[in-house]
This record gives sequence, C-alpha cells and structure tokens, in this order.
Amino acid sequence: MSGKKTSQQKRSGLLTRVRPQVIIPVAFVLSLIAALTMLANSGAFDSSLRQKGKKGGTVSIQSLNANNPSKEYVYAGGRLVATEESGCGDGYYGLKFWNGSSPSLGHLTGHVDGSAWSGNVGVDPAGWLSYGPYDTTFGQGHHRAWFLLSIDNVTADSNIVASLDAVTGFGTILLGHRDVRRTDFVWPNQSQWFSVEFDDPCFGYLEARIYWQGNSNIKFSRLYVEKAPASGCGAGYSSVKLWNATSPSLGHLMGRQEGDAWSANPVADSAGWMSYGPYDGSFGQGHHTGWFLLSIDNNAGADFVVTLDVVTAFGTTVLAQRQVRRNEFTAPNQWQWFSVDFDNPCFGYLETRIFWNGTSYLKFLKVYVQRTPSI
Repeated sequence: MSGKKTSQQKRSGLLTRVRPQVIIPVAFVLSLIAALTMLANSGAFDSSLRQKGKKGGTVSIQSLNANNPSKEYVYAGGRLVATEESGCGDGYYGLKFWNGSSPSLGHLTGHVDGSAWSGNVGVDPAGWLSYGPYDTTFGQGHHRAWFLLSIDNVTADSNIVASLDAVTGFGTILLGHRDVRRTDFVWPNQSQWFSVEFDDPCFGYLEARIYWQGNSNIKFSRLYVEKAPASGCGAGYSSVKLWNATSPSLGHLMGRQEGDAWSANPVADSAGWMSYGPYDGSFGQGHHTGWFLLSIDNNAGADFVVTLDVVTAFGTTVLAQRQVRRNEFTAPNQWQWFSVDFDNPCFGYLETRIFWNGTSYLKFLKVYVQRTPSI
C-alpha cells in the first residue's frame, strides 16, 4: 500500500515538473504567431519590403489604355507611387498658364502651330488635341480652367467641335466637363475663351483636356487654371452672350438704325449715349470682358471719339471705362473690336454703354459679354 502510494507520488511529482516545461514553449510559439499576425496587419513587413525596393528599384510609367492619355501610372521598384496624394490644403492661389505647344502638355493628334497647337480636317484624326499638365500645386477647393480656342467656320452647323474637361487621378476622376459647339464661337479664326468650373477634391495630378471631334480646323492657343473660390454670389453665366446693335434689349438716346448697325454722324446728331443696356442679370461674381464692334469714317488724328464703359445698378456703379482715340482704329470704315475688362461684384443689372463724342461718323454693330480669366 505504501509502495503504491510512493509510486503515485513519484508520478504526480513527475507530472508537476513536466507541465511547466511543456506549457512555456507552447505559450512562446502562440505569442510569436500572434506577434507575426499583428506585424503583417500593420504593414511593417510591407514597409520593410518597400525600403528594399526603393534602394535598388527603377521608375517606370505604365499605360493601361492607349486610347486615354490620362491612364498612366508611375511605378518605383514595382510599387505604384504616382497616385499618392499629400494632405489637403488651399494650395496655389494664383493663375497658372501654359501655351498650346508647352512641353508640359501632351497631344495625340494635331501639330505645332507657333506657340499654339492646331488640328486640321482631312489631315489630323479626331482625338485628344491636348492633355496635361499634371500639375500638383492646386489644392482643395473651387477652380476654373480656361481654354483659348478658335475655329475656321462658325456657321456650318451647331455640332459639337470640342469637349473640354478637368480630371485628376490620371483621368479616372472627372471633375468638370463642357461641350463646345460651333455656334458657341462668335466669329471665325478669332481666339475665344471657354471655361470649365470644377471642385478639386485634394492635391492630385490635375489635367485640363481637349477632345477634338475632327470636324473643324481648330487652334488651341493657351490654357489657364486659377483658384476661384465659390462665393454666395456664384459664378453665374459662364458662356458668351451677344446683342446686335438694333436688339430691343439695347436703348439709344441718339443716332439711328442703319441696316443691322446703329450709327451717328456730326451733321445730324449731337453727342450723347449712342447705346446702353441690356440690363442682364445672369452674370455672376468675377472677371468679365465686354466687346464692342465699331467702325469710323476717318482714323486720322488722336482725339477721343467714343467712351465705352460697363456699369451696374442702373449706371450708379461704374465697373470699368475706356476712351477710344480716333487713331486706335486701324483703318477707316472697317469693323474693329474694342474690349473693356471688368470685375462684376455680384449679380446685378449689367449695362454696356457707348458715349459718342459727336466728332465722327461712327457705326456700332454688336456687343458681347463673357466671363474671362483674371489675367
């Protein structure tokens, strides 16, 4: 009995000594597995591998879609690095510009044309006339891209001639888009601004692109991008509005209708307001330009012949004014555009006015107003 008891005590003592020796290694293995799992989830191994990749890696650009110039990603050491974006902020607040043929812009169709880039029907295929510049300095907020374009024919039809957009994420994120029709151009072979409004979500590779439909001879002269904080007033109407001189939206205190124009001469008329109006309330806050199409019978001399201005609040607030001398007309009896730049404070009854000095035979054919970049 005592022998059995002694044997049991030995076995019990042996088990007591063995259990801690077994449990300690098992606990260590389990702890190691848990630690490795935590490291893997935290990305520590991935970070270590990245450091190795950086040391001996190479940088390459991979295109995922040959038909979309924006589907390009930059890799370093096998890792995608181009889409990494920094923290959001206000970024660059000024105006940046690029000429049409700038090396910062890419092209899949068309050809260089001085400092511009052009596409010709029958020579160049429809496609991406311009893309880029992949600028990363514009931060979070409201922005505006301006495209300076011209085409050869503005009356053939009303088809879309170009599509403008602003994108980020290498073309994967569309920020703003606008189709430009042939009839959106006021005259042929004259440069005209077209804008695209967009909200940039954060710092990224910003592109402003032009897709040309191949149905008109087109010239792209310049691209502007500016920070344009949206205010309570809003951007308002961003395209072109045009009024003929004889439009019922315009008033006259002197002169007379002459065909499609309005004219005044020193024999029949006294100095005064040749045109005013149209009291348009659709243009919002920001920079704009008013254009006046005029002609004069005699351009010899330096005297002031007409004063152009832009006003609001029924003439009580003058936004901008320009006096035109006789010799600013390049030739007699030829139509010529004169511009007045102004900053519209907010929505209001906008007027474009012509005060004739009464010393020349002057004709006025049309006026147009458009939102323009703050150059």
